[in-house]
Amino acid sequence: MSEKIQHIISTDCRVKAFDCMRRGRRIPFGTFIQVLLYGLFVEPFLFCVRFFPGSIGVQLRIWLGQLTLRHLGKCSFIEFGAILDSPRNISIADYVLIDRHVELDARGGEIVIGRRVHIGVGAHVAGMGGVFVGDYAAIGRNAQVLSHSEVVDGGKRMSGPMIPEEFKGMKTAPVRLEKDSVVGAGAIILPGVTLGEGAIAASNSLVIANVKPGQIVMGVPARPVGVRGPVTVPDM
Repeated sequence: MSEKIQHIISTDCRVKAFDCMRRGRRIPFGTFIQVLLYGLFVEPFLFCVRFFPGSIGVQLRIWLGQLTLRHLGKCSFIEFGAILDSPRNISIADYVLIDRHVELDARGGEIVIGRRVHIGVGAHVAGMGGVFVGDYAAIGRNAQVLSHSEVVDGGKRMSGPMIPEEFKGMKTAPVRLEKDSVVGAGAIILPGVTLGEGAIAASNSLVIANVKPGQIVMGVPARPVGVRGPVTVPDM
């Protein structure tokens, strides 16, 4: 089992309780009390803030982000239903929109988001291996950016969270979405991939290898289909 997974299990009472459950072990009493208190006091508060509607909800999420995130820049918005897991490992620069029902999971890693980025409705970013999103980049609706994911690894299983990590084939590696790059709606970026500056992964593509700056890729697996011209408008 990786040191990152061990650290998460040892420091997060919810993960520790879940790990005991899936191994058929009794949950330690102290851990049970921690989970109970978290469920009674923390989760209802987070739920109310996360799903509070309208402009008041936006402002509540900004205030909470300023208190809990590593950094939240000016004029950045976290919309209705967004989930930011391990917020101390998440940094968001200025003029960023985290849209409705986005999930940013930074447990055991980090997520760094540059200026004027949009992450579309329902997108998922898994940051255990580290995810860097450059300025002016975009992640489309329901896209997935995964720096930690199951892979074929000898005789290990790939059947998800109900299998302890030491029995699963996993790959953890940084993902970089450079300046002005675009991840189309429904596209999947796998661990270790870099989208070069201005590169585009078309909608519903599966990107398993690095994409050169300005290159447009499409398909499953994604292959080059064109080249995007350079951005000529000034930075803001």
